[in-house]
Amino acid sequence: SMGLFLQKTNIIRDYLEDYVDKRAWWPQDVWQIYAKSGDLGEFAQPDGRPQAMACLNHMVTDALELIPECIKYLERLNNDQVFRFCAIPQVMAIATLDKCFNNGDVFTGVVKVRKGLAVKMIMESGTMKGIETWFNRFAMSIKAKIDPNDPSAARTAAACDVVCKLCADNRPIVMRGPGFLPFAALTALPFAFLGKMNTKLVGGLALYVGSYFFGSLLGQGPKPSKMPKKLM
Repeated sequence: SMGLFLQKTNIIRDYLEDYVDKRAWWPQDVWQIYAKSGDLGEFAQPDGRPQAMACLNHMVTDALELIPECIKYLERLNNDQVFRFCAIPQVMAIATLDKCFNNGDVFTGVVKVRKGLAVKMIMESGTMKGIETWFNRFAMSIKAKIDPNDPSAARTAAACDVVCKLCADNRPIVMRGPGFLPFAALTALPFAFLGKMNTKLVGGLALYVGSYFFGSLLGQGPKPSKMPKKLM
């Protein structure tokens, strides 16, 4: 199931690239349900977009339904290096599915995961708790994008619910918002004792440092890069 999960994800993402190169990996028994003309290339045309989106979401749902078996396998791995070798591609795959789901860009170009997000996932995928957190996060994201009128809506929601039930969100609670104000005030306190500094300067410095601290909690990622190619 793990290999199939990766393969299905890459096939979904690479629709346009494969079609241009005269390769057809999308399963005929699925896309022919939605294609009116009987041609897979119909989905790349603007007037074929509604059918294309329905087919895309159908295929993403098919891939999501493989996740429980992938999680069970990962839970049985005891060697840390083997675990990371197996787990990181799985996390990258569900991140890619999240980007592809209900996204018309699949039919007009290449859908990518941000480089900063990819690095963060790699760094936090060394434990089962880390893996579960990412799976939970992306399953929730996919569920939030479900169109109630989509033919696969019920199946997609059910698949996401199963993933969320299996995978708890283990992210620590981080205090934000007003929490940075005491930090800024403490930073300015030594300057206040000097008595000779302009009060506006002290206040501005405190606000700058506090804002920097607050921004570091939110984090920002760099621009996207290419995803790995299909495993054939």
